[in-house]
Amino acid sequence: MTKIFNYSKIYIVSLSVILMILAYPWSCVQCLFAEQRLDSPDESVPGAYPEQTDPGDSADKFVLNKISCVYIIREDYDGLGLSYPSRLFVDPVKKEIYITDSGRSRILVYTHDYYPLITIGKSDGVEVPVGLAVDPKGYLFVAQSPSRKHQRGRISVLNPCLRWKRDIFFDGFEGAEKFHPNNIAINDEGRLYVTGIGFRGVVVLNREGTFSHLLTPTDKLGKGEEERATICDVDIDDSGRIYLLSEDMGRIYVYDRQERFLFKFGQKGGSSGKLSRPRGLAVDSRTKRIYVIDYMRHTASAYSDKGHFLFEFGGFGWAKGWFQYPNDIGVDTMGNVLIADTFNNRVQVLGISTSKLDTQPKPDVMVEIGPLASKKERQRQEGLEGVTDETESKDRPAFEETQELESKKSIKEIKKFVYSWRAAWQAQEIERYISHYDEEFSSGDMDLHKWSKYKERLFRTKKIKNIVIEDMKITQSKDLVIVCFLQRYVSDKYTDIGKKYLYLKRRGNRWKIIQEKWVSQ
Repeated sequence: MTKIFNYSKIYIVSLSVILMILAYPWSCVQCLFAEQRLDSPDESVPGAYPEQTDPGDSADKFVLNKISCVYIIREDYDGLGLSYPSRLFVDPVKKEIYITDSGRSRILVYTHDYYPLITIGKSDGVEVPVGLAVDPKGYLFVAQSPSRKHQRGRISVLNPCLRWKRDIFFDGFEGAEKFHPNNIAINDEGRLYVTGIGFRGVVVLNREGTFSHLLTPTDKLGKGEEERATICDVDIDDSGRIYLLSEDMGRIYVYDRQERFLFKFGQKGGSSGKLSRPRGLAVDSRTKRIYVIDYMRHTASAYSDKGHFLFEFGGFGWAKGWFQYPNDIGVDTMGNVLIADTFNNRVQVLGISTSKLDTQPKPDVMVEIGPLASKKERQRQEGLEGVTDETESKDRPAFEETQELESKKSIKEIKKFVYSWRAAWQAQEIERYISHYDEEFSSGDMDLHKWSKYKERLFRTKKIKNIVIEDMKITQSKDLVIVCFLQRYVSDKYTDIGKKYLYLKRRGNRWKIIQEKWVSQ
């Protein structure tokens, strides 16, 4: 009898634990089914200053219509899966997406439409990357933890061609020798703001990498004593405002571009609208929203630019829109929200649709992720076989559909070739640039030799600032492949936008350009 009672007791306890685990994600997405706006700054952002927000601000009056999964980044160019992605950065100029892939100690670069472009690793001077940023001149700054080769934390600087240039080591402040950088933000003047693991405040460096000063907010939790806050992440918006995130305090501190303190917001806690272990933040200057990712609650919270809590999304899980210990958040150039879904080994791209409350009637809120996920996504969450991911295949190039002989591998090769050609052109490396052209190439009355000399003269007389490729289409006609895309070209003397056509032919195991055409818009 005693044995039966013990077994029953174990069964009841186990069942209770399971029910608690299953119930948790539901509480995290309840806010998706309501129009969320808290009018009182004291209720939405305890501890913030009353003057930081206006309850009548129309920017806070909206309806959350839909959150949809736009894409999921799971692998690099060679098909090797992501391993614990931890940091994100979006280059607003080149529109490229950088992912710190911690499990494999590398950085992955993707195009604006999520195509894998390049891998940066040990051969490039990157051993233990933990955070990164790109400055206005195109230089990549990588925060690195100590390694066997380098006993101190450092920032490695790579030029716009992603070649190692120098390392920055920390000195000039107390604890500099043991400072382990965590992430970086760079303002439009080239000044670096560097967060450190367990470090109170941020380290500010000038554009040469020399120590300038510390920027350190002070705060307190509850009735405790005021202390200097540890900062785990930093971001800078288009106006130059600086945002510092404290995981320990559960707060965001906002400064203007002259580093004058403006206000703080956020509340420590484990329930909806609060921050338990916030790890990363991102500022969307277009929608005037601030996103914060919570590692422990597996959710993302959205705030207005004045500190109002707006809504949150996510929850613990494996399907689209669910997260497992996410570590960072970003916003791409198309306005989509990127989530470093660390323990799910992926980066999710989410589209968030809202509308102004006073311009539309109350809609029926439709959520495409979370508990209302489709039947196919439920099957995926259960690990069933045979489920296709429509989201990741909807934008396939036309020639993949019409020419069955061309494999997905060929499409990747062609895209990689085009982006390599663009990189060589933008870097103005004449030999690497010309290596993409075939010996039979011609342009007007110029053969390859004359074309090469012509381009060499141009490279010497002007500076290319940026070349952006968008909306790439690939088709095939007999033995030729035609690549068409929208090209934005910016130099120090000229700016143009139009359609570029590259006509490619395979030579051995490589593609070559035999002709190109430019149609200006």
